[in-house]
Amino acid sequence: MSQSHIHIGQGLFDFFLERVGNTASRKGISTGGVVYLAGVLTRRAKYTINDLPDTLAELTFGAARSGGSFASRYYREVGDRAMWGTGVFPQSLRRSAVGEDYYIAMGKAAYASLSDMSPPSLSDLFQELADRFVMASASINEALEDARLELSLIHI
Repeated sequence: MSQSHIHIGQGLFDFFLERVGNTASRKGISTGGVVYLAGVLTRRAKYTINDLPDTLAELTFGAARSGGSFASRYYREVGDRAMWGTGVFPQSLRRSAVGEDYYIAMGKAAYASLSDMSPPSLSDLFQELADRFVMASASINEALEDARLELSLIHI
């Protein structure tokens, strides 16, 4: 279990950054990757309905038929949704019709596509997320499990 503590006034991003950082760095995820993953968790925790399609397949189709910044937006959404699903809800995906392997493949492909179309400053980050998708997702899952354990110990 992590030696970190929950601090009053700590922001959600900082909370996720600390926890994901503890697990992801052990798994070889770069600092930029850790920051990105904490951002994914923060955005998803505050998620609101948007104008994008519901499924990964629809999003990927939207990316393929659009270009430029629209394609980037779709691919990023695919990668982030897949990362969120596999990192936060892996048990649910194992029971779903499409399964965890589908989410992993879609997430890897989306981040690889983003790497190809991004400026050099972001290309390496998205390629890392594509190459290390399973490790990054496992880092999220482990970090959240540690946080759940911390919270349960507080109530004892």
